[in-house]
Amino acid sequence: MVQQYVCSEYTCQIRRRAFPRNSASEQPAVSDREKVRLCSHLVTIRLKGHTSSHRFAAISQTATQSCDLAFMEYESMHERTTNLRTLIASMSPVLNRERVAFVSLALGERAPEGIPGSAIIGTFREQEGLTVFVELGVAERFNLQISFRAAWITLLLRSDLTSAGLTAAFSGALGAVGISCNVVAATYHDHIFVPLEAADDAMSVLEQLQRDAANQDGTTLH
Repeated sequence: MVQQYVCSEYTCQIRRRAFPRNSASEQPAVSDREKVRLCSHLVTIRLKGHTSSHRFAAISQTATQSCDLAFMEYESMHERTTNLRTLIASMSPVLNRERVAFVSLALGERAPEGIPGSAIIGTFREQEGLTVFVELGVAERFNLQISFRAAWITLLLRSDLTSAGLTAAFSGALGAVGISCNVVAATYHDHIFVPLEAADDAMSVLEQLQRDAANQDGTTLH
């Protein structure tokens, strides 16, 4: 029971005292393992007068293990943050010349004859119907029912479909200035569809987000 208390109390002590936040930075002020171990010592020393030497030794060992686990957890979290910052600093947004229409077809409905396959950018099947991403000029020429007219931005960064946080980062930056975005993650790249009238503003936001991440990462953008 005491060991269990030490494990939970320890993690709190470590987070509060060994990893305080800087006011001017999101990075922890201290990342030194020795200071973490000092927290371990401070917690266990309080219990020394309330338990036998044998039990204290067991508690101390448990506390040290808890300390190491908490430190590993911190290092893993810091690595993920650094990797995300590197992804953002490398995303390289490009505004494609094609304007895109989102069109919905009923399941089983055939597209009008004559639409060139090269004009279809992608499709997605849902229970309600088939969403088709098609070049806007073609959609208008064939009088298709358009639900959304979009500018198409591609991130030249080679996508990792298992990475986490990149979509939240750029969609959050766009959302902060009132720009909606619809994202498609393909095998090689992420593709962002924003309202046509917001294309230039969206590019400015994404480029600024990349510059800010590059500055934090020590990377120089040309």
